[in-house]
Amino acid sequence: MIGLKGATDIIVENQPLPIAPSVLTISVIGGLNLAYRGATFALPNRKARALLAYLALEPASSFSRELLAGLFWSGSDDARARSSLRTTLHELRKALLASGCMVLRIGQDEVSLALEQVQTDLDLALEEVESGRVPPQIAAQPRVVDLLLSGYEDLSDEFREWVHRLRSQAHLRLVRALEAGYSNPTLPPRVRRRMAETALALEPLDEAACRMVMQLAAETAEIGVALRAYSALYEALGLELDMEPSEATQALVASIKSGRIEANTQTTDFAQGPAPTRSASAALATAVLPTFTAVAPGIIVLPFRAEPGMAAKVADGVADGIVHVLSGIGELLVIARGTARSYAGRDVDPRQIGRDLGVDCVLSGHVAVHGDTVRVSTELAETASGRVIRSGRYQSTQRGMFALQDQIAEEVVAIAAPAVKAHVLERAKRKPPGSLTAYELMLQGIELQYALDPASFAQSGQRLREAIALDPSYAPSCAHAAFWHMFNVGQGWSADPAEDNRLAGHFASKAIGLDPNNAVAHAVQGHVLGVSSRDYASARQHLDRATLLGPSSVQAWTLSAVSHSWTGKGGLGVEHATHAMRLSPHDPFVFFTEHALSQSHYVLGNHDVAIAMARNVARLKPSLTSNLRTLTASLVAAGQMPAARDMATQILAIQPNFRLAAFAQQTPLDQPVRDIFVERLRLAGLPE
Repeated sequence: MIGLKGATDIIVENQPLPIAPSVLTISVIGGLNLAYRGATFALPNRKARALLAYLALEPASSFSRELLAGLFWSGSDDARARSSLRTTLHELRKALLASGCMVLRIGQDEVSLALEQVQTDLDLALEEVESGRVPPQIAAQPRVVDLLLSGYEDLSDEFREWVHRLRSQAHLRLVRALEAGYSNPTLPPRVRRRMAETALALEPLDEAACRMVMQLAAETAEIGVALRAYSALYEALGLELDMEPSEATQALVASIKSGRIEANTQTTDFAQGPAPTRSASAALATAVLPTFTAVAPGIIVLPFRAEPGMAAKVADGVADGIVHVLSGIGELLVIARGTARSYAGRDVDPRQIGRDLGVDCVLSGHVAVHGDTVRVSTELAETASGRVIRSGRYQSTQRGMFALQDQIAEEVVAIAAPAVKAHVLERAKRKPPGSLTAYELMLQGIELQYALDPASFAQSGQRLREAIALDPSYAPSCAHAAFWHMFNVGQGWSADPAEDNRLAGHFASKAIGLDPNNAVAHAVQGHVLGVSSRDYASARQHLDRATLLGPSSVQAWTLSAVSHSWTGKGGLGVEHATHAMRLSPHDPFVFFTEHALSQSHYVLGNHDVAIAMARNVARLKPSLTSNLRTLTASLVAAGQMPAARDMATQILAIQPNFRLAAFAQQTPLDQPVRDIFVERLRLAGLPE
């Protein structure tokens, strides 16, 4: 029943209504979507959707109108805020009732939901973890809580603060649930390990989670996985806290290295279980003014603070060095130093800088010099909220400053670039197809490659072609299109390998013509030359130029590693692939880098390490045929013939037309690497 208070205030009193058998599902991870009775629920008013999410997620039975008006319309006077709330509630109730959904209860002074008829994807995911399972959305992206209500932070300052509090609470609840899970000896080992890996991705300094990963990996004879987990922890503790792992952790790694932890043959085979988790970078909110439209994610390096004298000179050198390295990333917009210097000596809120320039991140820092010792501290903040997302402390001698500059810049890129790209991609998914920019289409094309199945891969190629058609002068789209054609051949999915190789070379050359300093374009061009003509000298020139132009380009270093392994230089391959892993350990395409590292270890003769790494890649991406071939050859080299024959069977299941003769002609492997590799595949049972 709807009544009137005076002539202006609408009052809705709920009468007893039959409870609908269906449940309203509110999805808040990565945006905000509604579904009822299996169908998406249309609700165009953003504040109405956000209001519904708040009512479902905030732990209270009912909410006063005054609280809700202040939460969403804090910039308006009381009368206007209350009027806006009335209008929004009216629209919300009308839309819900039109779909037969009767969960909203609106009273004269309070508003609430029939929570027994409402569920959120966040609560469902967290409850699943607390019951001993890792749901797909968390397995694929452990820091998924950072995506809660992504894109809604701009509704009001008060709502933004609530969203950040919600994320913090969800993060803590997730960490505690994972800790309880991997510490529970009654759960299967593969489940405990998956939960420990997820916890470690959430908290890279969590030694207890790391020890559990190491222990369980060692028990399944995956020594490489265990040692890599320890290495990552060791490096993270050193950089973040300037300390080494605890005695308990060091004792465990010593036991693993000495072989005192025997493989547990009763442990569930991980190959039969769900794939290990791989964290993706947290998405950042962004605030871009209509007057400033960046093609790519943006960052500004503010002048570092320092006392006058030597410290000030060092500070300028550090900041300039960082800008130089960041500028080598073709898909990261770096604001020029001239503009950055206009903020020197001023205490400016990162949010204001975001509004001024449209950048997504602000890097600031401080330099102190004591004798020959230089100490540098940095803070990386997102401009949407002003929140610090990364801080670092570094120490060096003045002589070692150049190396320190590169180290800081690489870490900033590893955090900022993937995070900003993730946010832009999520935003692009919510836009109508006709309004997408070339950059957004390119990001969608890249993401679709990660699934590594023929259908998604075909869609990936279509998105990249659309990006090029929309903006033929945008070099990165051409570079990634070249990579797509190259990968299509490598996977054995190409209907015309010669044509795909030609197109890969064409787009790589076009990208270089548009931007001679595009690192990805040079890397792909070098790879194409090695594949199509085995012109290793020319390939090396392009790949070396790629790593020079893009010192923080994961693709450049990864493809360089692959090229070195072709020509039998396994040591250089390991070095370059390891460097790529360090640049972006949580990159969604990191499985390809791990494959390059496995292949390099194979060439170097480290067959056990190559097997361990290739098996890990196979769990993550079972359809990556080049990795399966490396794993098969490594198993033969290690004398594990039954396992090698099983791998050969898997290769033929994915690529039934695989033949050794055609492979020997097409592979870029140089002799004698090629001859030995082909012979080992033959011994595994792959057909001539």
